[in-house]
Amino acid sequence: MDARMGPVEREVMALIMLVAQDASASKLAALEAALERLPAMPTEYLWTSYAVAVVHTMLQGRSVSPPTIECGLSALYKLFTRCKLGPLETTPDLFVTMIKTLLVYLPPLDSSSTSSALTEDGRNCIVQCIGLLATRTAPATFFTPPTDEMIEVAFLTVAYLLQQAEKEVARASRVQALEALIALLRSIDNVDVVALLLPGVVAKMLQLTHHADYKWGSKVPAKALECLSEVVFLGLRDSRWPHLVSKPEFTLEAALTPFATSPPTPLLRPNSSKPEIDRSRAWLETTQANLAIALDLICRSQRHHAKPRVRLSLVTLCSVVVCDCRWSLAPSFFSAFEALLSLSLDPILDVQTYARQALDRFHATMTADEGLWLTRHATSRVVSHLRALAKKCATDVEMEAEACATLQVVLAYDQSTRIAFDAVLTDLLRAMQTILRIDHVDAHVLAHEASRSRSPSAKTVTFAYYRKRFVHIRSDAAVRLATQVLRRIGARGSTLVWIDHLMAQLRNESERSTELLLVLNHFVLGAGHIGDLSPTPDTPPLSVHMVGYLLDQLLQLPQWTTLPVDATPLGRHHLRLGGAAADSTDTTSVLLEILGSCAEALDIAFHPLLMHVLYPIAEHLAGHSSVVHQAATATLDRIAFHCAYDDVPALLHGNMDYVIDMLCSRLEQLEMYPHTPFVVEGLLAHAGSTPLPLLQDAIKSVLRSVDRYVSSGHSAGLLRVMKVIVTTAPHLAEAAPVVPRSSKLDAFLKEMKTLFDPNMGAPDDAASEAQLDAMLQDNADDESAVLERKMKAAMPVEHEPEADASDAAMRDLIKDIIVRSSYFMAAPDVATSCLASSVLSHAVLLLPLNDLRPVAARVWPAVVKRLGSTAKPVVLAALHCLSALAVRCGDFLADRFVSEAWPAMRLLLLVDSHETLPVLARHELVVDGMTLAPSSAASSSHSLTHQIHVQCLECLTRMCTASPALESIEMDVARVTSPMLRSSSSPSLQEGARRLFLALAALNGDALFPLLADLGTWALPSPPTSAFPAYGATAVKNVKHPVSTSASTAAYTANARELLRYMHAHP
Repeated sequence: MDARMGPVEREVMALIMLVAQDASASKLAALEAALERLPAMPTEYLWTSYAVAVVHTMLQGRSVSPPTIECGLSALYKLFTRCKLGPLETTPDLFVTMIKTLLVYLPPLDSSSTSSALTEDGRNCIVQCIGLLATRTAPATFFTPPTDEMIEVAFLTVAYLLQQAEKEVARASRVQALEALIALLRSIDNVDVVALLLPGVVAKMLQLTHHADYKWGSKVPAKALECLSEVVFLGLRDSRWPHLVSKPEFTLEAALTPFATSPPTPLLRPNSSKPEIDRSRAWLETTQANLAIALDLICRSQRHHAKPRVRLSLVTLCSVVVCDCRWSLAPSFFSAFEALLSLSLDPILDVQTYARQALDRFHATMTADEGLWLTRHATSRVVSHLRALAKKCATDVEMEAEACATLQVVLAYDQSTRIAFDAVLTDLLRAMQTILRIDHVDAHVLAHEASRSRSPSAKTVTFAYYRKRFVHIRSDAAVRLATQVLRRIGARGSTLVWIDHLMAQLRNESERSTELLLVLNHFVLGAGHIGDLSPTPDTPPLSVHMVGYLLDQLLQLPQWTTLPVDATPLGRHHLRLGGAAADSTDTTSVLLEILGSCAEALDIAFHPLLMHVLYPIAEHLAGHSSVVHQAATATLDRIAFHCAYDDVPALLHGNMDYVIDMLCSRLEQLEMYPHTPFVVEGLLAHAGSTPLPLLQDAIKSVLRSVDRYVSSGHSAGLLRVMKVIVTTAPHLAEAAPVVPRSSKLDAFLKEMKTLFDPNMGAPDDAASEAQLDAMLQDNADDESAVLERKMKAAMPVEHEPEADASDAAMRDLIKDIIVRSSYFMAAPDVATSCLASSVLSHAVLLLPLNDLRPVAARVWPAVVKRLGSTAKPVVLAALHCLSALAVRCGDFLADRFVSEAWPAMRLLLLVDSHETLPVLARHELVVDGMTLAPSSAASSSHSLTHQIHVQCLECLTRMCTASPALESIEMDVARVTSPMLRSSSSPSLQEGARRLFLALAALNGDALFPLLADLGTWALPSPPTSAFPAYGATAVKNVKHPVSTSASTAAYTANARELLRYMHAHP
């Protein structure tokens, strides 16, 4: 041995010699252990050739036991990994011999199982040795030119490796077999040999990927895709078949020159019995057809694989097809290209990055002619995809996953290529109209979106429309993807082209107009470069002229007609309309949304177009369903924000002149425009009381319309307008009380009374003269004060005649509303009468007292007459009016209330009082309040009779507080309302009765005391007493309770005693 050898090398050499003499499993295991201690980096040793020959010879033996073979294979694997193979080990003969020796120990090819003499580890060593032989040697020169023996070895090795990859049980063994196959294919790298191997390898890789078992995991399909990409790259890249591929050339010379076909170039191998490659166009077309099926199946199934490892391998395969084999595999180009487009939007960043790098490499190597070819075919591919998806969406089937996949490809096409959208706009719209079919607009869920201003401050606003529910796409992510596709089309297409096209279809197709308007809305946002449009389109954003042209046609569409909902108060509850009404509502809401999108697209430049859109939006602020109302409100929010207004009231107040003229003219033509009163209602409801002075002309037109249509079907709308006016108008200030000034006449009359009235006593002459002089002096001062006020009246700072005129106009307006409401109270329709009463009850709270008194006297008969109505809602509304009048001018109306209103109210309390009491109480039975069923009181507390009684008690309480004139009917009121103090009455009735009795006690507590004492079971004192000096001997006669037995008064004890305690504490 060489002295320069280290101890490990000497040990390895000694073991090799022992193996050469007599091979055994123990010696080979010791050799493997010694080789393991060598440096991991392959090193050139003098004994490498000898060691390989010894182990190879041992493996060729016929009587070697399987354990010895496995140890020999392990030792051979260590030799390949630790030793650098020299020229003696890389000869073609040794390579062929070594491969054949290794293949002997693998299961035979015709076997249906993997059973053999070796274990799984032994078979893995064989596969690894084959891979190392293919990597460490240089067999590429062995196949130049390829001999029959070399082709046979290549075929045999590939067949064995494919069998191992298919039938091995362990996934690691399958992966190692595929890695060895990849290394072998790379080492061959001969176009003729690889072309011969191509069909078998592709078929087996298709089986391992598309038809893979889920138990294989992701490593086996991923490695199979790498193997497929390697064999395609080695055998079919364009540079190896230049005489067969034809690239597009858009020139006149290319069009006139036929395709030049060269004769096939067969493989030159003398005396060869193996199959040869016929390098002809027919062979290439056959290969393209076969591979197109396999690649299409693989690309469509594996691009949605759950594991990122598989998708990364698919990126490699598609990159090879698109960048290196796009003309030799032209039928498979778009399958691979679309897989790359889909993977460029993958949620995993690594997959997305590699896919985009592959696309960038493709675009970098693409010629101008290829770019034109791609644009033409990409447009047709997009249309075909959308058409196919639209056909599948023709039925109500769950298609969200497939729709998202298709829309993702379309979006990626637009981001990566130039699509001629204008040329195929009709097909695109028809397909998207079917895919985005709207089921309904959900009036229970709001979809909030944010909008950013383009001003330097870059403020944002959040607006909300009701969510649209689609038939085929339901999740938020799918909806965002679909709308992003629409915005990209709007941004890339010619604006005037799609405007004219969409408007023509909207005029012709009324059934699917909601979907067309949805498309139009997102086209507008896309053309305005709103939303995620990466990369940014090179087309200019929308201009004012384009938006004006769009609005001019949009506002003339027949879809603006909607069905008003007159009886639905704003914000109370949602409506669910059906049939044509629901479709009209959805369409109108999308139309309003388009107006907001136009404002967002133009931002501050939209200001000149406000005069065209404010009135159509104001028409839908009131009187419609909640969906339309919310759409109009959100659109106003967007317009106010992008036009730099602080809020919606500021927007309406600043542009009210745009709507006043049209509003007044249409109020005069209610037969033609029946919805016009709701415009006033909507403006006042959203702008507040600020624009009331600006709406004076419009409101006067409303009042004139009230006179004209007093008995028509428009009365409800006009009354609603008047109610909004009185609810939004500010309270008018009371006029300052005028203190009467003493005059000379007053001083003279007072002096005469002092002189001649004997009851006033004899006055002192000096004092009288002094008093008269003082009065005269005060009168002179008053004259100077009057003169000073006259001087100040000319100063604008001290006096504001415009404000006084505005208040006077408002007072006159409210008076007219009160009078006209009293007319409508007599309407036979219950709803109209109640609405008129509601308007009147709100209006009387606004007028100053001096202006209210004559108007109250005028409307009093109409209000009192409603108390005798047979319709309980009308009676309840009239009682509300009486309560409002009692608060404002109860002292003025007290006498008429006693003589006219109380008799009618007394009948209401007596006739229906039994309906508010439980059955047991009506039969004079004493029942414990806790044992009484709570359902009876709860059920009656919501009835109209119960509400009438509560309102009667409230009205009486207010009148007793307002005027002492009710003392004349105090005991009558007490006797009639005392049943309300029963403990079995509802809590609201008991509370109202207690308040009423306290108000009555404030009028005359002495008269009320005997009744309360009897109800509270207190013994009456002998009259009179020091505590109640006004209590006379006949007071006992006033105790006339409707309950005949004293035992029944126990039900009144609690409330009566509480009232007596309060009266005693507050005499």
